[in-house]
Amino acid sequence: MSTKKTKAEDKPTRDLDNLPEDKVFRTPLPSKTLKDMRTQFIRCLNAKYIHTDNDGDYAIEESRDGKTLYLLFQWTRTAYDWVSNFDFFAKPYKDMEIPWRCHRGFLRVWKSIKPFVKDVVANPKYTKVYIAGFSHGAAIATLAHEYVWFNRPDLRSEENPEGITGYGFGCPRCYFSSLLPWKKMPQELAQRWVRFYPIRNLKDIVTHVPPCIFGFRHVAPVVQLGRTDKWQIVDYAPNLPPRAAMHSASNYILSLDDGIKEAQELEAYQEEVEKANKLAAKKSASKKTNFGSGSREEK
Repeated sequence: MSTKKTKAEDKPTRDLDNLPEDKVFRTPLPSKTLKDMRTQFIRCLNAKYIHTDNDGDYAIEESRDGKTLYLLFQWTRTAYDWVSNFDFFAKPYKDMEIPWRCHRGFLRVWKSIKPFVKDVVANPKYTKVYIAGFSHGAAIATLAHEYVWFNRPDLRSEENPEGITGYGFGCPRCYFSSLLPWKKMPQELAQRWVRFYPIRNLKDIVTHVPPCIFGFRHVAPVVQLGRTDKWQIVDYAPNLPPRAAMHSASNYILSLDDGIKEAQELEAYQEEVEKANKLAAKKSASKKTNFGSGSREEK
């Protein structure tokens, strides 16, 4: 347990006991969290990516003070990316002591990228690591997050419990659980993605593949963005089927902006209610004090 105090409103509660179907954490999240998501999504969209074998595309950036590392992974870009996307046979991930299985195509791409990020991940000067990807890149970010968690225990220590944060925007399912619907992810494995957020905009179809019926699950509860009554499909990707249009980057930004505004309004309301309650309590205490003083004078 961390010795640092964290405000409950700054950190959504995460349940490690993943359900067979997608467990969903719905907005409104704290505005601080949503703003951070938006910042990393824009960073991911604007990054200059490096190309590797198996059409792996990654980018490495760092903060101005040199203490924060950003690992970014690109969306589907080539025909081979689609080959990897649909190569969803389950393959054992053998690099870790806990046996688990994942999407074979995504694992192949991640292994082609890993040698190029290994040294930078190991650099102790980085006290904070962000991992983010969109679509195909979100699945690669899922595997990269687990790699950083495993190899940098100092980023999840009591002194630095929030040293790793991962965002998978429009993230496909990557973890193979079992064809048995009641099978759950072991707690020892689930804790590796406590600070990884698979993010779904409304009913984005990409976040529902590979299908659960084939045994695949998300590695953590899904953050649900967007409200159907506010979604502007006419403005963004109008020629795509609705569930495909929900996957567009523009619609993700729209839903993030709406979520931030909604969260800020809710937080402002809660702040006003808290102030009103404190004022009422203060007045009540003052009346009791005055009444007590008056009673002593009469005696």
